[in-house]
Amino acid sequence: MDEYQNQSPISLLTQLLNYKSMFDRDHLEEKHEIQDVLFMAAMNPKAGTFTIDTRCQRHFTTFAALLPGQEVLQAIYNSILSSHLSQFDNALNKLSTPMVDATIELFKNITENPEFSPSARKFHYQFNLRDISKIVIGVMQSAPSTYRGNPGMLIRLWIHECDRIYLDRLITDKDREIYNDYIRKSFKHFEGEDAEENFVENNIYTSFVSVHGGNDKAYMPIKDMPQLKACLEAKLGEYNEEKAAMDLVLFDQAMEHVCRIARIVDMPNGNALLVGVGGSGKQSLSRLASFILEFEVIQILVSQSYSANDLKTDLQEMFTKAGLKAGGIPCCFVLTDT
Repeated sequence: MDEYQNQSPISLLTQLLNYKSMFDRDHLEEKHEIQDVLFMAAMNPKAGTFTIDTRCQRHFTTFAALLPGQEVLQAIYNSILSSHLSQFDNALNKLSTPMVDATIELFKNITENPEFSPSARKFHYQFNLRDISKIVIGVMQSAPSTYRGNPGMLIRLWIHECDRIYLDRLITDKDREIYNDYIRKSFKHFEGEDAEENFVENNIYTSFVSVHGGNDKAYMPIKDMPQLKACLEAKLGEYNEEKAAMDLVLFDQAMEHVCRIARIVDMPNGNALLVGVGGSGKQSLSRLASFILEFEVIQILVSQSYSANDLKTDLQEMFTKAGLKAGGIPCCFVLTDT
């Protein structure tokens, strides 16, 4: 606010609402009438100012949109997940309610812990209801033919999706220990299931390993790390034959990163923010994961002189290269910050 307790954007908006017109600053003799325009506004309870000019607010019908309670969340996500699991046998169909309850409890514990609040170092610690949706979407990648009569396989898929949504964002050992404690506490909703049998090492689910084995594409766990390494080495060999050669060493952590990126790219509207120092392999692993899923990679380089017009040019080139006007091919867009 300025010294008169006004805010220029709000004052301009109030003028538009009051007089339905505005003047051109370069040609004051020209008056522009504003017609057939509806104004909708939203305020963020966690950022910005918490007050608004009453002269502006009087033009709006104001109401509060509160976060849904636990019962509402259970009703929403249980109806979605139970509909998907209705195609499975009874041993898996009954997992819908405990899986949703465990997901909501895990989300509640994480969002209420101040250790998981965003900060300058943990700027990407942004947890909201979308995380529950992403976990449910991940579980719904399962197919009845692959998971028939195996509830443990579906439970480990739920653990895998929780790890991808939450654990992959955590940057300190302390935060990871807190998360592991929370997810084990949430496991109590799976009555009769042994936690030690389900919290296993190398719990990795992918869709491309099944294709590599000659079967139809299925989102399923890897057999072991040697199987995953053999698959990725074969894909890397194909990449080096078709594209510019990449001299990658596929150690366990690198293979896990490829699976994480491939999972996100393969998801509907999947977007990833890779946080790490330069030279850590973010670009190379992204290119390999995109190649495995048969996506075309388009990359732009952002510099200090990069402008909005440059972005428009790059986007146009992306659309042209991907052939979106003619039906299109999958496209992976890589943005590099220098």
